[in-house]
Amino acid sequence: MEPEREESAFLPAPSPDDLPYILCKRAFRKASGDSTISWKGKKLMLLDEKHRQKLLKRGSAIEVLTLLDGSEVALHDGVIHHLGVPKDADDRKASLKDTAKKTQKNKEEKTPVKPAPDHPCRRWYGDKPNPREQVHPVTTAVKEG
Repeated sequence: MEPEREESAFLPAPSPDDLPYILCKRAFRKASGDSTISWKGKKLMLLDEKHRQKLLKRGSAIEVLTLLDGSEVALHDGVIHHLGVPKDADDRKASLKDTAKKTQKNKEEKTPVKPAPDHPCRRWYGDKPNPREQVHPVTTAVKEG
């Protein structure tokens, strides 16, 4: 039996440089407004070949690749980017801790607010007399003996 076509039906093998990006774990993420993605509880940014932050549109699809050696890279628009932690990430955490400490101090320093005697919340509304303003007769007990 003769084949219909003489050329091989098999595809050529991928180049050894592309093989790690084919044999890897893939996860999909969406970019946030500050051009970062959330990955394993961290905010990460995509770095270009000059190690500058790659600017992304909010909601653009990013594919995070975990390679066989354990390193992680991102694929965006067919280009491989390294992942990095934003420079101001530590500053953000520090400022959040400072803010939390300040609010704790403010809570400790606050004294409860007591409304004035003529404040509207102290007025009685309704048809019945105000029980707080009623004068109760004082009964005195006389000791005999």
